[in-house]
Amino acid sequence: MRHLGKLVALTAVALAFAGTTAAQADPGVNANLVDGSISVSDISCNWTNGSTNANPPSPLTIENSTVNPPGGNMSCTNATATLDNDPNVTFDDANGKATVDKVVVTGNRIGIACTYTATNVMLTRDGTTRHYTGGFTASRTAGSIFFCPSSHSGTADITFH
Repeated sequence: MRHLGKLVALTAVALAFAGTTAAQADPGVNANLVDGSISVSDISCNWTNGSTNANPPSPLTIENSTVNPPGGNMSCTNATATLDNDPNVTFDDANGKATVDKVVVTGNRIGIACTYTATNVMLTRDGTTRHYTGGFTASRTAGSIFFCPSSHSGTADITFH
């Protein structure tokens, strides 16, 4: 049961991070797409070709309908998850950072749903690429206090293309 909370927290952050992997944008290279993976304990989620409304380093929004099935292809091990919002991402290329304002994710494991929120998530760019990684902590905002831990920490790996 504790893993459900981890999945939800993981997914929330991963989805938010999906929009945080940009270095300097190369004209004609970016297609407003993002791939990502997140991990919390024994749960991992990944997706490819999620859509954003802009290319980094411009501020952008990750469109949850293109990450969540049926419009997207996010899949998770040991649970299911849904990105509940459209996270906004800003970039600080001078310092190699990206910040996700808020990510809300609901995870479900063996019929128990938990919702987690991560705010002001900061990711670090890998050199001058559009690849960002980082850790996060997400707090429970809905779900059973018995089956959904109050918070979870995890890691995210995101790439814009």
